[in-house]
Amino acid sequence: LHAGSGTSIGAEVAQLYLAFPPEVGEPPLQLKGFKKTELLPPGASQEILLSLRPRDFSIWDSAKHAWSRVHGQFQLAVGS
Repeated sequence: LHAGSGTSIGAEVAQLYLAFPPEVGEPPLQLKGFKKTELLPPGASQEILLSLRPRDFSIWDSAKHAWSRVHGQFQLAVGS
């Protein structure tokens, strides 16, 4: 993650979003992880690790009163 694009020391927050397959009917993007960088000088970068857990690929099944794993093609988006 490149955080030092200005002229001052600063930090960024990396955000990981997951998009479920359209047929599931979930919101378009769900925030599944985030992490703030250290304070970085201008032009500096820092590697950030964001992980997904099996439950992140699940939705709540109100009929079963349990989490249900969704299968299909997911999309990931990363932002700051």
